[in-house]
Amino acid sequence: MDKIKRILLLFFCILFLSGNSIQAEELPQVIFINHVRGNECCDTGNHDHFVSQLETFDKLNTPAFFAIRYDALIDPSYQSVIKKYLNNDLFQFGVMLEVTPNLAKQSFIEYKGNQDNWYQAQNAFLIGYSLEDRLTLIDSIVEAYKNIFKENPKFSTAWQVDTPSLNYLQKDYGLEMHQIAREQWGLDSYTLDGGPPHYPYLASKSWFFNPDFSDPNNLLIIRHTIDDSLYTYGDDTSSFTSQPNDFSIDNKDFGYFERLLDQVLNQSHQLGFANLGLENSMGEKFQKEYIKQIEKIAEFADQNRVEVVSDLKKIKSLYQDEKITIHQGDDLISGTDNKIYWITTPKYRLRIRFQGSRVTITDLRIYSPDLNDPYQTEQAINKGYLISPYLINDGIDFPEVKTASKVQQFLKIPMINSFTAQPKKDVLSQNNYLELPDNIDFEEISIPSKNTISYPSKSGLITFSFNQDTFEIKGINNKDIEFTQNKFELNPIKIAENKDGEELSWLINDQASHKAFWSCESDSCLFEFELNSLLFKQIRETQYPFIFPEKKPRQIDREKTITYVHNRYAIAKRNPVRIVLVPQDMHGFPTSSRQAVKVKVEPEISQIIVENQNDSREYQFIDLSNDQPEKVLVKLQLDEYQLQDQIIYFAPNCKNQLLYCLTHPQQAWWFVRTIFEDKLRLKLLGEKQS
Repeated sequence: MDKIKRILLLFFCILFLSGNSIQAEELPQVIFINHVRGNECCDTGNHDHFVSQLETFDKLNTPAFFAIRYDALIDPSYQSVIKKYLNNDLFQFGVMLEVTPNLAKQSFIEYKGNQDNWYQAQNAFLIGYSLEDRLTLIDSIVEAYKNIFKENPKFSTAWQVDTPSLNYLQKDYGLEMHQIAREQWGLDSYTLDGGPPHYPYLASKSWFFNPDFSDPNNLLIIRHTIDDSLYTYGDDTSSFTSQPNDFSIDNKDFGYFERLLDQVLNQSHQLGFANLGLENSMGEKFQKEYIKQIEKIAEFADQNRVEVVSDLKKIKSLYQDEKITIHQGDDLISGTDNKIYWITTPKYRLRIRFQGSRVTITDLRIYSPDLNDPYQTEQAINKGYLISPYLINDGIDFPEVKTASKVQQFLKIPMINSFTAQPKKDVLSQNNYLELPDNIDFEEISIPSKNTISYPSKSGLITFSFNQDTFEIKGINNKDIEFTQNKFELNPIKIAENKDGEELSWLINDQASHKAFWSCESDSCLFEFELNSLLFKQIRETQYPFIFPEKKPRQIDREKTITYVHNRYAIAKRNPVRIVLVPQDMHGFPTSSRQAVKVKVEPEISQIIVENQNDSREYQFIDLSNDQPEKVLVKLQLDEYQLQDQIIYFAPNCKNQLLYCLTHPQQAWWFVRTIFEDKLRLKLLGEKQS
């Protein structure tokens, strides 16, 4: 009998331990966050799509989160649907922090947008309003939410937001999680470049775009949608994500979504995570594709392959200790041997790219809880930017300085060189990177333990070891690391030797705002980081084209502002003379004027039209027309500066006024100049198009 008891006891112990093991083995996590817009101007939502999404999740017994915009919260037709599912445990509801005309009106705040530009960051998001107005707008949204749910929202979404607003929502209303947009450059007028890219993270109270795991009560941040780890970097087409409206841009199909999903759920040594969702404002065909995605996840859940998140506290508990993450991405488009590893820690972010035998680091950011959100003090005027301090950023490029052609020189049309960064895929070309020893066997790249990556080189095995504050590369020395960057003449990032090794620094007034430095001994190189938050704040203010490139009114430099006459000669009653103004600041960077240019002419002419490009006054066009042949003096004033005077000419139309031209030879010459220069400009246009 004792023997039987011992056997039974052993059996139950084994069963208990194996049960604990299964419990401890977490499944990959999937969260659905859907976005519900009402009937206002701004990307009007579709009521039927909202109902269809709810019915689909309910039928498939799949949990989902819905972020409701203000116009839907106050709409009786949406309220009735919400109340139908109010007590359904599958669903949780939060708020979508987009500013609409009615929300602004209810808050006694002037709405900044219109039908055409509502989506721009300064109009649609809280960052475009004063700090005081942001809190008032939030109060109005929460009040509308509480009228339905009788409690405060636990989560919110907005593609771009500011830290003071999130801190207010968390402190005063108990917010637990916020969703922001994925990494993107310039899409829909806002840029998010450099934050933790793939996994939920605890956010710094100084700047939510920085991780800070020191306080478990910090807000949880989740990035929107699944992105393609290889192709999204530096992409401006928005066609490499799991959203149907994105991946269908270039006719990718559901198979691409399945490959994306498989990649993020089955990460080596990392708990898989996928964030899916779709706005109810998206079209019918995208809704059908999205339902297929929901069905696929429901199937995986039934097979015990994933867990669909229903509890924010659960997702926070899983990721609040994930301080070092490694995310692997393969080529899901062409099946090449390209392979990407993203490493994110509380101190830095790395992108390591394997392409055939080449091994490069193409992205390096530095994080710090001391960094402040620029929108703590700034108010967005023209687009929105969240850019982390970088030392390597191969997802952008700065155009080369170009010189005017001979035709342009003859016409006195200057080259207008843009110093603004442009998105660039490192899969197409590389300009900024650290190059490491070649990989001799692509199939042997491995993650031997949770925080390491290894690959074979000619000199032996090379291993990356990642810690929270530093990383080490074993199997190399100083001469094995080569830094390459584009030849942009104003680039503030420099590499130099120091007494212990080398350092890569962002300089301002010969001081390093932030830097990476490494020292090597015994075939091992240790990388460390420093960041001076006060100097970085100065960079945002003085080197803004690199780190906060909002084109807004700044002090104009009279000497560097470009003024030129596009066509100094025009034919009276036929076409205008156009003068172009390009305001620039003391650094020669494009800026925008505080007010439209003032124009005076002597003698008076028939018409003066001043046009601004995109309402930003980055370029200003002055079109001058006259009904009679005339030589005209044009005086221009931009802000407080008197610009260089210009002489323009309105010629007679000698084809129709031959006698007049014969008796006015000087004005006839203007006609000849007009015809000749028009042909030159057409030639120049052809050269540019070719």
